[in-house]
Amino acid sequence: MKSNIKEMLYMVERQIMEITISLLVCLGFMKLFTGSFESWSWYFPFQIIGISVPTGLCAFIFYNKKELNRKQFLIRVVIHFFALISIVLLEGYIFSWWTNIGGMLLVLLIFACVYAFVWIASMFGDKKDSEKINKALKNRNSSKDNE
Repeated sequence: MKSNIKEMLYMVERQIMEITISLLVCLGFMKLFTGSFESWSWYFPFQIIGISVPTGLCAFIFYNKKELNRKQFLIRVVIHFFALISIVLLEGYIFSWWTNIGGMLLVLLIFACVYAFVWIASMFGDKKDSEKINKALKNRNSSKDNE
């Protein structure tokens, strides 16, 4: 039970960090490409945290003791995607991230970029974790064979 909780917390923590980094990178590039170099407001870090934490917590939807089949996984991805869009649109509305439909579309484009970046980072992280587990199992099995 303890390792399950530790596993879930690790997953959520990793998601929050990946989302935060992705947001900062995407917003930095946006400012670079648009030539908009005015500084962000004093509450900008709180906006990043305000979006990273709830969206990172949505990663719980993927946690399951049993392996998900393809259909279950895809359903969870769709639910996850729309939950995150809802959070982003709500926070965007609260903090006035856009003043017209073009601004809202730009926010949704940034969201899509961050979502894709986090998925790619998660896939590489999961692959690395599974390689570590496989290596540890091989070492364990080879030490048992030597006994």
